[in-house]
Amino acid sequence: MYLSYSADTEEEKERYMKNASHSLWHVWENKVAPMIKPLLEEQFQIYEYNLVVRYIKEFQDLDADSFVFRYPISKARKQYHASSRKINIAGLMEKMGKIEKFFAFNSALLEPVKMHRECNNHRNMAHVYLEDEDFDNSMISYNEALKIKLRWCGEDHSDVIFLYTEMSAIYMMQDNQKQALELLEKAT
Repeated sequence: MYLSYSADTEEEKERYMKNASHSLWHVWENKVAPMIKPLLEEQFQIYEYNLVVRYIKEFQDLDADSFVFRYPISKARKQYHASSRKINIAGLMEKMGKIEKFFAFNSALLEPVKMHRECNNHRNMAHVYLEDEDFDNSMISYNEALKIKLRWCGEDHSDVIFLYTEMSAIYMMQDNQKQALELLEKAT
C-alpha cells in the first residue's frame, strides 16, 4: 500500500525500503496509517481500523522482527517458542483475512487519490513545458492528465472541462483556431 499510494517520491520509497527493518509496526505507524487515517469517515471504518491496529500490535508482540514465523530458533540457537506457547493457526488465518479485506477496501479508497495526484503531476509538467514554449510536450502532458480525468470523472466533470479549456488556449497560442474551437466545444 505504501509503495502504490504514498505521495513520497520513488527515491524516497526506495531509500525507505533499503533502510526498513522487519518491524511491521514501524511500517504501519510511519507509512501506512498516515495514509489511511484521513479516509476514515464511517463508524465501521474506524472500528475496522482499530481492529487492524490491535492485530498488528499482536503480531508485533509475537514476532517483532518477523523471524518467529520463519525460523523455529534464533541465531543464538534458542527456541523462539516455549513448548507451552502455541500459535492458533485458524485464529491467525481469520485475522489475516480481516486485515486483507481492510487493506483491499482502503486501497480502493486510495486509488482515486493516486489518480488525482498523477493527473496534477501531468498538469504541472504541462505548465513547465508551456513556460518554455514547448507546446508539443505540454499537449502530451495535458493529454495524459485528460485521459486520467476522463477515466475517473467522465466527460462532463468540471476538471475535464477545465483541461479542455487549458488545452484550447495552447492551440490559440499556436494560431490553431480550428482545434482550439473543437476543444472549447467539448468544454461546453
